[in-house]
Amino acid sequence: MPKNPTTTKIVTKKHLARVERERIQRRRLIIGMIVIAVAVVGIIVYGILDQTVLYKTKAISTVNGEKITVEDFQNYYRFQDYFAKLVGTTDPQTIAQRTLNELQLNLLYSQKAKELGIVISDADLQQFYQEFFGYFPDGTPTPEPTAIALPTSTLSPTQKAMLAGQPPLSPTATAAATASPTPEASPTEYTRALYEANLEGYYKAYAQYGVSRETLDKYFLATLIRREVGKKLTESLPQQDEMVWARQILVSDKLQAEDIAAQAKKGADWYALVQKYSKDTATKEKGGDLGWIRRGQTFSDIEKVIFNLEIGATTDPIRTALGYHILQVLGKEVRQLTPAQFSQLRESTIAKWEAEARANAKIINPDNLKDYIPTALPSAAQ
Repeated sequence: MPKNPTTTKIVTKKHLARVERERIQRRRLIIGMIVIAVAVVGIIVYGILDQTVLYKTKAISTVNGEKITVEDFQNYYRFQDYFAKLVGTTDPQTIAQRTLNELQLNLLYSQKAKELGIVISDADLQQFYQEFFGYFPDGTPTPEPTAIALPTSTLSPTQKAMLAGQPPLSPTATAAATASPTPEASPTEYTRALYEANLEGYYKAYAQYGVSRETLDKYFLATLIRREVGKKLTESLPQQDEMVWARQILVSDKLQAEDIAAQAKKGADWYALVQKYSKDTATKEKGGDLGWIRRGQTFSDIEKVIFNLEIGATTDPIRTALGYHILQVLGKEVRQLTPAQFSQLRESTIAKWEAEARANAKIINPDNLKDYIPTALPSAAQ
């Protein structure tokens, strides 16, 4: 049989174009599959990061543009949670709100510190820890000045007459600061090794509640910033203030109060009136003596009256939430603040600044704070 003749396959341009199209389609398909695979992996990786690294850096609140992250909140929450449970507070939402409030206030103080040029160094923080643990490598510190009693102003004949027959009253002296003898610095037996061991033990004790060393450092750093800003805010506060020395009779009935006021104005024995009528057990045995009163220390309705009366004057009944007050002015003068009074003035000044700073700040709060409350650690839940 004759062999089949060899045939030559003719490749046309149409055929070549089809082959090229198929090649391009395969390449596009492969690239598409790769892109889809990369996208899927990217989504998975992002989801993991979003729940770990990215989630921790997410801002849940901002104060004048500075953020409080999830990590900041959760770390500080565990610190607050430890102390809250010591005083019987167990509601997570209450602890969470307190945590957020403190973190926001810390940022306000930090921003004020920058404005005032206050810088807290790591050396300052280490010194704070040393003082906290009572470790003084250079010897014990010099004691703060203590208060001693200085005589009050001499009583006038009018005041002496008003106080006749009454037990000794409290305004016999004004506390003023005077330096105590300065002891010589003495070497401490508390060694650095023992201090460092105590500090390490302190860190470990908190670690079981999820409170890291970094969190503790941030807490004490914020404490130092608050202290230094507070000093700046109050460094120009006056050491003296206008005060009124007054005594009172407190009753519940208006008609009775009016009758007592009338008797007092006619010169009735004040001490006898106090003993017979006053329901203020805190001052009754002292003839109703309230001591020296500064502005802001009593009810505003009382303050408006007594600071405008002369020595010896008796008020008409003044109604407050406690009842009806009949007051008599025993003295008026500018006086040195006692340590307790100055401390109260300082605290009220700082509290006023905090309220104003918060009111004037641009603060963004989370929609649902409870979503960020961390899970309790096993050791902390026990």
